Amino acid sequence: MPIGQLQYQDIEISELGQRLPIGIFLPNGDRLTEYSLRPYTGHHDILLGRLEDENADHPNRINRIFTHFLPELVASIGGYSLQELLPLFPGMSMMNFFGEMYLADILSIILNARWKAYGGDIALSLYCPCPQRVKIEGGKDGLPCHDLTTVVVRSLADNGKMPIFSLTIDGSNYGGIPLTRVFMEPPRFHHILKLKETIYPPDLTMLFSVASVEIGDLYLPFNSQMYKVLRLKDLNILHEAVKYLHFGPDRTIEMDCPQCKLSWKNWLHYGEMYETFYTSLFSPPRSKNQVGGAEELLNEVSFFLTTGSDAPFSSPTEVLNLTPSSRDFWVRKLSDMYTKQKEEMDKAKSKSKSRN
Repeated sequence: MPIGQLQYQDIEISELGQRLPIGIFLPNGDRLTEYSLRPYTGHHDILLGRLEDENADHPNRINRIFTHFLPELVASIGGYSLQELLPLFPGMSMMNFFGEMYLADILSIILNARWKAYGGDIALSLYCPCPQRVKIEGGKDGLPCHDLTTVVVRSLADNGKMPIFSLTIDGSNYGGIPLTRVFMEPPRFHHILKLKETIYPPDLTMLFSVASVEIGDLYLPFNSQMYKVLRLKDLNILHEAVKYLHFGPDRTIEMDCPQCKLSWKNWLHYGEMYETFYTSLFSPPRSKNQVGGAEELLNEVSFFLTTGSDAPFSSPTEVLNLTPSSRDFWVRKLSDMYTKQKEEMDKAKSKSKSRN
């Protein structure tokens, strides 16, 4: 479709619910947007922690981690289980299926699951752009945290078709052959590695991953050499088109400085900050920042909640089956009870010493 015909909606994640901003288009043209998640438990934390450890130094770590993790978390898409959905795309593995999903959809699933599992608040540390470069540390000294429930997600309109766009350009030549049309679509999840490798301006990083060009009778991937020969008019066309290609979670974070009172939007550019920010939201808590740290922390929690006469659970398996919010509830409750018991014991000892 011509890119000017694109219709979209900006919706907060709390209102969007479990809907994909772009969705999966079946071979018959049907669009699947509704999805469901399995309850997030300690088993998911352990799996995600292991995947992070195994892929810590892999250049395509984000793709490898989440194409292996999400099949364990996502229960259904469009009413189909993943086992029912996969045969509709012959020859595609489960990992490739998630890799072929749009980046916007994957990041929205991660954002939604993180919010449901751990709550909406996340502490951010940034420097104010004022001359004093004040460091803002969310969650400390009463400073507010970033509220994930208010993150705006750009979604394709409810009646939207597969977002593949053609742009007519005129006047630019590549190797003496005129460039006539550019074809673009939002990036897929497997484009993450290419997005990070791009060295051109941040707002154009995805252009080299998702665009192809009609040159005479050929269709070639758009590349940096073609970018260099574009005339100003055609560059402006592409720059405007890139703005329309953004779907998924917001690319800005609204910040306020408590000292200079400055308010500004911190941009998350494609190629590093944007993808890394949203995928890192789901990193499981660790006892130490080392291999096995996530599993070690859960083992410590399991020991705490299963040891002693007042322990609420009898086995580590029961603790691993808890959601993070339930797990935190029991840790706080047991900690408060032990604190009160200690205070009562200290009072009793103090009275005994006074009598003696």
